[in-house]
Amino acid sequence: MINATIEAIRTALHKEFGDAYAVISEGGMQDLKGPCFFISCKHTAFKQMAGRKYFRKNQYFIRHVPEPEHARNGCYAAAERMFSCLEYVAVSDALLHGTSMECEMEEGGTLLFYVNYDFFTQKRQEETCMETAEIRNQVKE
Repeated sequence: MINATIEAIRTALHKEFGDAYAVISEGGMQDLKGPCFFISCKHTAFKQMAGRKYFRKNQYFIRHVPEPEHARNGCYAAAERMFSCLEYVAVSDALLHGTSMECEMEEGGTLLFYVNYDFFTQKRQEETCMETAEIRNQVKE
């Protein structure tokens, strides 16, 4: 599910920003040349609620590297667009709602954007098959 959500984030960013921005989720963040986005899952948790119901908490971070000539203004403009385009992302047949969105500027003129995509899930119950049983019943006279 993490990879599917990263792909959904990639799709949403590509739809909003177009081909001029590279969207990367593999490899290192060193030597990123703007304009681009780097997507990663920062934190994930899996908590059992009741029975087979579980709560999945997933925090993603997106590093935005702007064009060098427009570092701060490019980051601010990108943040506004990211708040909008990442509010809902399509994963499989469902829409995940982005919550706890926040961003911060880094020293090097890049933007860190955080978003949570949390959801409930249920584990499938394993089918148990019974073997055949023979019942003998005797009545005493």
